[in-house]
Amino acid sequence: MTPTDASRDATAVTSALRGLVFGLTAALFWAASMAFVRQGLNAGLLPSDILALRFTVSGIVLLPWLLRAGIGDLAGVGWARGLVLMLCAGLGFVFLGAAGYLFTPLSHGAVIQPATAALGGMIVGWLVLKERMTPARAVGTVLLIAGVSLIASRSLLNSDSLPMGWVGDLSFVGAGLCWVGFTAALKSWQIGPIAAAAIVAVLSGALVVPAFLLFDTPDRLLALSWPALGAQVLFQGFGAGILAIVAFARAVALLGAARAALFPGIVPALTLAVGIPVTGEIPSMIEIAGALLATLGLTVGLGAFDRRNV
Repeated sequence: MTPTDASRDATAVTSALRGLVFGLTAALFWAASMAFVRQGLNAGLLPSDILALRFTVSGIVLLPWLLRAGIGDLAGVGWARGLVLMLCAGLGFVFLGAAGYLFTPLSHGAVIQPATAALGGMIVGWLVLKERMTPARAVGTVLLIAGVSLIASRSLLNSDSLPMGWVGDLSFVGAGLCWVGFTAALKSWQIGPIAAAAIVAVLSGALVVPAFLLFDTPDRLLALSWPALGAQVLFQGFGAGILAIVAFARAVALLGAARAALFPGIVPALTLAVGIPVTGEIPSMIEIAGALLATLGLTVGLGAFDRRNV
Protein backbone atom coordinates (compact mmCIF):
# COMPACT_ATOMS: atom_id res chain seq x y z
CA MET A 1 0.00 0.00 0.00
CA THR A 2 1.40 3.37 -1.02
CA PRO A 3 1.42 6.38 1.35
CA THR A 4 -1.28 7.93 -0.82
CA ASP A 5 -3.50 4.85 -0.43
CA ALA A 6 -2.92 4.82 3.33
CA SER A 7 -3.80 8.50 3.55
CA ARG A 8 -6.94 7.95 1.49
CA ASP A 9 -8.02 5.04 3.70
CA ALA A 10 -7.39 7.08 6.86
CA THR A 11 -9.47 9.93 5.46
CA ALA A 12 -12.30 7.53 4.61
CA VAL A 13 -12.27 6.06 8.13
CA THR A 14 -12.27 9.54 9.66
CA SER A 15 -15.22 10.58 7.50
CA ALA A 16 -17.07 7.40 8.41
CA LEU A 17 -16.51 7.97 12.12
CA ARG A 18 -17.64 11.59 11.85
CA GLY A 19 -20.71 10.46 9.95
CA LEU A 20 -21.40 7.91 12.67
CA VAL A 21 -21.25 10.57 15.39
CA PHE A 22 -23.57 12.89 13.48
CA GLY A 23 -25.99 10.05 12.73
CA LEU A 24 -26.10 8.91 16.35
CA THR A 25 -26.71 12.50 17.47
CA ALA A 26 -29.64 12.85 15.09
CA ALA A 27 -31.09 9.52 16.24
CA LEU A 28 -30.90 10.56 19.90
CA PHE A 29 -32.77 13.79 19.27
CA TRP A 30 -35.40 11.98 17.19
CA ALA A 31 -35.97 9.48 19.97
CA ALA A 32 -36.32 12.17 22.63
CA SER A 33 -38.61 14.19 20.39
CA MET A 34 -40.99 11.28 19.81
CA ALA A 35 -41.15 10.49 23.51
CA PHE A 36 -41.93 14.10 24.36
CA VAL A 37 -44.52 14.36 21.59
CA ARG A 38 -46.35 11.46 23.20
CA GLN A 39 -45.97 13.04 26.65
CA GLY A 40 -47.34 16.34 25.36
CA LEU A 41 -50.37 14.70 23.76
CA ASN A 42 -51.02 12.82 27.00
CA ALA A 43 -50.94 16.18 28.79
CA GLY A 44 -53.64 17.60 26.52
CA LEU A 45 -51.70 19.07 23.60
CA LEU A 46 -52.80 18.63 19.99
CA PRO A 47 -50.62 18.05 16.91
CA SER A 48 -51.15 21.72 16.02
CA ASP A 49 -49.55 22.70 19.35
CA ILE A 50 -46.49 20.58 18.56
CA LEU A 51 -46.21 22.16 15.12
CA ALA A 52 -46.50 25.69 16.47
CA LEU A 53 -44.04 25.13 19.29
CA ARG A 54 -41.39 23.45 17.15
CA PHE A 55 -41.37 26.00 14.36
CA THR A 56 -41.80 29.07 16.53
CA VAL A 57 -38.63 28.19 18.42
CA SER A 58 -36.55 26.87 15.51
CA GLY A 59 -37.78 29.58 13.14
CA ILE A 60 -36.84 32.41 15.50
CA VAL A 61 -33.41 30.89 16.19
CA LEU A 62 -32.52 30.30 12.52
CA LEU A 63 -34.16 33.35 10.91
CA PRO A 64 -31.08 35.61 11.47
CA TRP A 65 -28.84 33.06 9.72
CA LEU A 66 -31.18 32.86 6.72
CA LEU A 67 -31.43 36.65 6.53
CA ARG A 68 -27.65 36.92 6.39
CA ALA A 69 -27.31 34.08 3.87
CA GLY A 70 -29.96 35.61 1.60
CA ILE A 71 -33.63 35.01 2.21
CA GLY A 72 -34.53 36.23 -1.27
CA ASP A 73 -33.26 33.03 -2.86
CA LEU A 74 -33.16 30.97 0.36
CA ALA A 75 -29.38 30.96 0.65
CA GLY A 76 -29.02 29.99 -3.00
CA VAL A 77 -31.23 26.91 -2.69
CA GLY A 78 -34.21 28.49 -4.44
CA TRP A 79 -37.86 28.63 -3.51
CA ALA A 80 -39.01 25.55 -5.38
CA ARG A 81 -36.46 23.34 -3.64
CA GLY A 82 -37.01 25.17 -0.37
CA LEU A 83 -40.72 24.36 -0.43
CA VAL A 84 -39.95 20.69 -1.05
CA LEU A 85 -37.60 20.65 1.95
CA MET A 86 -40.20 22.40 4.10
CA LEU A 87 -42.96 19.95 3.21
CA CYS A 88 -40.77 16.87 3.64
CA ALA A 89 -38.95 17.72 6.89
CA GLY A 90 -41.33 20.35 8.22
CA LEU A 91 -45.11 20.43 7.96
CA GLY A 92 -45.73 16.95 6.58
CA PHE A 93 -43.18 15.14 8.70
CA VAL A 94 -44.04 16.78 12.04
CA PHE A 95 -47.82 16.79 11.65
CA LEU A 96 -48.09 13.15 10.56
CA GLY A 97 -45.59 12.04 13.20
CA ALA A 98 -47.55 13.79 15.96
CA ALA A 99 -51.03 12.86 14.71
CA GLY A 100 -50.19 9.15 14.75
CA TYR A 101 -49.93 9.21 18.55
CA LEU A 102 -53.60 10.15 18.81
CA PHE A 103 -54.39 6.56 17.82
CA THR A 104 -51.44 4.41 18.94
CA PRO A 105 -48.98 4.07 21.81
CA LEU A 106 -45.39 5.27 21.74
CA SER A 107 -44.00 1.94 20.57
CA HIS A 108 -45.73 2.18 17.18
CA GLY A 109 -44.30 5.55 16.25
CA ALA A 110 -40.94 4.56 17.72
CA VAL A 111 -40.56 1.77 15.16
CA ILE A 112 -42.80 2.37 12.16
CA GLN A 113 -41.78 5.96 11.43
CA PRO A 114 -37.98 5.53 11.54
CA ALA A 115 -38.15 2.09 9.95
CA THR A 116 -40.11 3.47 7.00
CA ALA A 117 -37.62 6.32 6.69
CA ALA A 118 -34.69 3.91 6.76
CA LEU A 119 -36.14 1.36 4.37
CA GLY A 120 -37.38 3.98 1.94
CA GLY A 121 -34.13 5.91 2.09
CA MET A 122 -32.14 2.77 1.39
CA ILE A 123 -34.30 1.92 -1.62
CA VAL A 124 -34.13 5.47 -2.99
CA GLY A 125 -30.37 5.55 -2.51
CA TRP A 126 -30.05 2.28 -4.39
CA LEU A 127 -32.52 2.80 -7.25
CA VAL A 128 -32.57 6.57 -7.71
CA LEU A 129 -29.22 7.84 -6.44
CA LYS A 130 -27.36 4.73 -7.72
CA GLU A 131 -25.60 4.00 -4.43
CA ARG A 132 -24.30 0.47 -3.94
CA MET A 133 -26.63 -2.16 -2.45
CA THR A 134 -24.63 -4.63 -0.38
CA PRO A 135 -25.69 -8.08 0.86
CA ALA A 136 -25.69 -6.69 4.41
CA ARG A 137 -28.25 -4.07 3.46
CA ALA A 138 -30.43 -6.72 1.83
CA VAL A 139 -30.35 -8.87 4.99
CA GLY A 140 -30.99 -5.80 7.11
CA THR A 141 -34.05 -4.98 5.01
CA VAL A 142 -35.59 -8.41 5.69
CA LEU A 143 -35.00 -8.05 9.45
CA LEU A 144 -36.39 -4.53 9.34
CA ILE A 145 -39.63 -5.59 7.68
CA ALA A 146 -40.03 -8.42 10.20
CA GLY A 147 -39.61 -6.02 13.12
CA VAL A 148 -42.08 -3.50 11.76
CA SER A 149 -44.59 -6.28 11.11
CA LEU A 150 -44.40 -7.37 14.74
CA ILE A 151 -45.06 -3.84 15.97
CA ALA A 152 -47.93 -3.24 13.55
CA SER A 153 -49.51 -6.60 14.43
CA ARG A 154 -50.79 -5.18 17.72
CA SER A 155 -53.16 -2.76 16.01
CA LEU A 156 -54.21 -5.38 13.46
CA LEU A 157 -54.74 -8.28 15.87
CA ASN A 158 -56.01 -6.36 18.92
CA SER A 159 -58.62 -4.17 17.29
CA ASP A 160 -60.55 -3.88 20.56
CA SER A 161 -57.68 -2.16 22.37
CA LEU A 162 -56.60 -0.09 19.34
CA PRO A 163 -59.72 0.31 17.16
CA MET A 164 -58.13 3.10 15.09
CA GLY A 165 -54.55 1.91 15.42
CA TRP A 166 -54.20 1.42 11.69
CA VAL A 167 -54.81 5.16 11.17
CA GLY A 168 -51.90 5.96 13.48
CA ASP A 169 -49.68 3.39 11.79
CA LEU A 170 -50.42 4.88 8.36
CA SER A 171 -49.64 8.34 9.74
CA PHE A 172 -46.24 7.10 10.86
CA VAL A 173 -45.61 5.53 7.45
CA GLY A 174 -46.46 8.89 5.87
CA ALA A 175 -44.04 10.69 8.19
CA GLY A 176 -41.31 8.21 7.33
CA LEU A 177 -41.90 8.71 3.60
CA CYS A 178 -41.64 12.47 4.09
CA TRP A 179 -38.20 11.94 5.59
CA VAL A 180 -37.23 9.75 2.63
CA GLY A 181 -37.98 12.68 0.34
CA PHE A 182 -35.89 14.97 2.52
CA THR A 183 -32.97 12.54 2.50
CA ALA A 184 -33.03 12.21 -1.28
CA ALA A 185 -33.27 15.99 -1.71
CA LEU A 186 -30.28 16.63 0.55
CA LYS A 187 -28.11 14.23 -1.43
CA SER A 188 -29.33 15.17 -4.90
CA TRP A 189 -29.15 18.93 -4.37
CA GLN A 190 -26.04 18.96 -2.14
CA ILE A 191 -27.65 21.26 0.43
CA GLY A 192 -25.65 22.23 3.51
CA PRO A 193 -26.88 21.25 6.98
CA ILE A 194 -27.47 24.75 8.36
CA ALA A 195 -29.19 25.85 5.17
CA ALA A 196 -31.48 22.82 5.26
CA ALA A 197 -32.45 23.35 8.89
CA ALA A 198 -32.97 27.10 8.43
CA ILE A 199 -35.14 26.72 5.34
CA VAL A 200 -37.31 24.05 6.97
CA ALA A 201 -37.71 26.02 10.20
CA VAL A 202 -38.31 29.49 8.76
CA LEU A 203 -40.68 28.48 5.94
CA SER A 204 -42.64 26.14 8.21
CA GLY A 205 -42.86 28.82 10.89
CA ALA A 206 -44.03 31.42 8.37
CA LEU A 207 -47.02 29.19 7.54
CA VAL A 208 -47.73 27.49 10.84
CA VAL A 209 -47.43 30.32 13.37
CA PRO A 210 -49.84 32.83 11.72
CA ALA A 211 -52.37 30.06 11.04
CA PHE A 212 -52.12 28.84 14.63
CA LEU A 213 -52.63 32.32 16.08
CA LEU A 214 -55.53 32.96 13.71
CA PHE A 215 -57.47 29.72 14.19
CA ASP A 216 -56.27 28.46 17.57
CA THR A 217 -54.88 29.68 20.89
CA PRO A 218 -51.77 28.85 22.95
CA ASP A 219 -53.95 28.01 25.98
CA ARG A 220 -53.03 24.31 25.98
CA LEU A 221 -49.32 25.12 25.84
CA LEU A 222 -49.62 27.72 28.60
CA ALA A 223 -51.51 25.23 30.76
CA LEU A 224 -48.40 23.03 30.96
CA SER A 225 -46.15 23.34 33.97
CA TRP A 226 -42.99 25.34 33.39
CA PRO A 227 -40.75 22.23 33.49
CA ALA A 228 -43.03 20.43 31.02
CA LEU A 229 -43.15 23.43 28.68
CA GLY A 230 -39.39 23.87 28.95
CA ALA A 231 -38.83 20.22 28.01
CA GLN A 232 -41.06 20.62 24.96
CA VAL A 233 -39.20 23.75 23.88
CA LEU A 234 -35.84 22.02 24.34
CA PHE A 235 -36.59 18.73 22.61
CA GLN A 236 -39.06 19.94 19.95
CA GLY A 237 -37.75 23.39 19.09
CA PHE A 238 -34.01 22.94 19.53
CA GLY A 239 -33.46 19.16 19.47
CA ALA A 240 -35.73 17.97 16.66
CA GLY A 241 -36.25 21.33 14.98
CA ILE A 242 -32.59 22.27 14.58
CA LEU A 243 -29.94 19.87 15.88
CA ALA A 244 -31.40 16.63 14.47
CA ILE A 245 -31.72 18.13 10.97
CA VAL A 246 -28.22 19.61 11.02
CA ALA A 247 -26.68 16.37 12.32
CA PHE A 248 -28.54 14.21 9.82
CA ALA A 249 -27.62 16.45 6.89
CA ARG A 250 -23.95 16.13 7.87
CA ALA A 251 -24.33 12.34 8.06
CA VAL A 252 -25.79 12.30 4.54
CA ALA A 253 -22.91 14.41 3.24
CA LEU A 254 -20.30 12.15 4.87
CA LEU A 255 -21.84 8.72 4.33
CA GLY A 256 -24.26 9.00 1.43
CA ALA A 257 -28.03 8.83 1.45
CA ALA A 258 -28.43 5.05 1.61
CA ARG A 259 -26.17 4.56 4.63
CA ALA A 260 -27.28 7.69 6.48
CA ALA A 261 -30.91 6.72 5.97
CA LEU A 262 -30.28 3.68 8.15
CA PHE A 263 -29.46 5.68 11.28
CA PRO A 264 -33.12 5.65 12.28
CA GLY A 265 -32.36 1.98 13.01
CA ILE A 266 -31.35 2.80 16.56
CA VAL A 267 -34.33 5.10 17.10
CA PRO A 268 -36.80 2.33 18.05
CA ALA A 269 -34.78 1.07 20.98
CA LEU A 270 -33.76 4.59 22.01
CA THR A 271 -37.35 5.84 21.92
CA LEU A 272 -38.72 2.97 23.94
CA ALA A 273 -35.93 3.43 26.48
CA VAL A 274 -36.44 7.19 26.74
CA GLY A 275 -40.21 6.80 26.68
CA ILE A 276 -40.44 4.63 29.79
CA PRO A 277 -39.41 7.42 32.22
CA VAL A 278 -40.90 10.21 30.08
CA THR A 279 -44.36 8.78 29.36
CA GLY A 280 -44.63 5.86 31.76
CA GLU A 281 -45.66 3.56 28.89
CA ILE A 282 -44.30 0.03 29.17
CA PRO A 283 -44.12 -1.71 25.79
CA SER A 284 -45.41 -5.25 25.40
CA MET A 285 -43.04 -8.14 24.83
CA ILE A 286 -44.10 -8.31 21.17
CA GLU A 287 -43.35 -4.60 20.74
CA ILE A 288 -39.98 -4.97 22.45
CA ALA A 289 -39.15 -7.92 20.20
CA GLY A 290 -40.20 -5.92 17.14
CA ALA A 291 -38.11 -2.93 18.20
CA LEU A 292 -35.03 -5.07 18.80
CA LEU A 293 -35.49 -6.94 15.53
CA ALA A 294 -35.91 -3.71 13.56
CA THR A 295 -32.90 -2.21 15.32
CA LEU A 296 -30.81 -5.28 14.48
CA GLY A 297 -31.92 -5.16 10.86
CA LEU A 298 -31.07 -1.52 10.46
CA THR A 299 -27.74 -1.97 12.23
CA VAL A 300 -26.84 -4.83 9.88
CA GLY A 301 -27.99 -2.77 6.92
CA LEU A 302 -25.77 0.10 8.02
CA GLY A 303 -22.81 -2.23 7.67
CA ALA A 304 -21.83 -2.52 11.32
CA PHE A 305 -20.73 -6.11 10.77
CA ASP A 306 -19.11 -5.57 7.37
CA ARG A 307 -15.55 -4.26 7.53
CA ARG A 308 -15.63 -3.38 3.86
CA ASN A 309 -18.25 -0.69 4.51
CA VAL A 310 -16.34 1.14 7.24
